[in-house]
Amino acid sequence: GVGQSETAVYHMTDLFVFLILPGAGDELQGIKRGIVEMADLVIINKADEDRINLADQAQKDYRNALHLFREKESGWQSRVMKHSIFDPSKTSEVLDQIQDFNRFVSANGYKFSRRTTQQLDWFEEMLRRSLLELVVSTRRDMDEQLSTLRTQLKRGEISPRKAVMQIVEEVKRNLKK
Repeated sequence: GVGQSETAVYHMTDLFVFLILPGAGDELQGIKRGIVEMADLVIINKADEDRINLADQAQKDYRNALHLFREKESGWQSRVMKHSIFDPSKTSEVLDQIQDFNRFVSANGYKFSRRTTQQLDWFEEMLRRSLLELVVSTRRDMDEQLSTLRTQLKRGEISPRKAVMQIVEEVKRNLKK
C-alpha cells in the first residue's frame, strides 16, 4: 500500500505527478500500484538514448494499468507521458498536460472543492498541533509524561490508543481544576 507521506502529499496538491525511470523494475507492484492509482500524470523520465524501448514498454504497461483503477474523483483521466530533457517538445507536452488538467478541474468545480477540503484538513492538523503544544507548554510534567509514553510505545508496552487516552484524561483532570 501507499505510505502516509505519499497520501499526505496527494491531499496537499492540486496535481499529483508520479515520475519514474524506464526499466526501474517492478513498476506496478506493491507501493507503486497505490501511487499510480493516485497519480494524475505519470511521467516516464529519461526516455532517451538506450532507454527508449524500455520507456515505450513502461508507457504501455502504465496505460494498461490505469484502466484497471476506478474513476478519479476529479473526473480527470490520468495520462502517461514520456519525457526527455534532450527533446524540448516533450517538456512542452508535459506543461500542456498540466495546463489541461488545471483547466479541467477548474471548469468542473473540482479544484474549488479540493481547495475547500484542503483548508479544512490544514485547519484540523494545525489545531491538533497547536493543542498539543499548548498542553505541553503549560505543563512541565506533561513533556516528561509524553517522553515516557513514547518510550513505552517503542517497547510495545502500551498501545497508541491507551497512551492517548492517558494524556486526554490528564488534560481533562486539569481542566476541571
